[in-house]
Amino acid sequence: MDAALPDGPHTVSAEIRDVAGNLATGSASFTVDTTPPAASLDRPLTPTSAPLPEIRLSYSDSGSGVDPASVGVYLDGEEQPFAIGEALAVGSPATPLADGA
Repeated sequence: MDAALPDGPHTVSAEIRDVAGNLATGSASFTVDTTPPAASLDRPLTPTSAPLPEIRLSYSDSGSGVDPASVGVYLDGEEQPFAIGEALAVGSPATPLADGA
């Protein structure tokens, strides 16, 4: 079987019999979620002259949800100490931005 399971809930079940004919069963449910989360930059929306502008990112996932522990915010390749929530990350650069940066 090479076909991939579609996104959504699934249940797998099994039956096993021993040599004496005794039956055992088991099942488990799981969800397939292959759709990545969505993210958008909410602030700043326009150029700013602020050396420490507030940066606001929102994100969501209609499948399994977003794990806040997996969210990282990077500015010019350096991770920033933003407040991370269930659907929002807010903060300012760790160091002031240079003019024109």
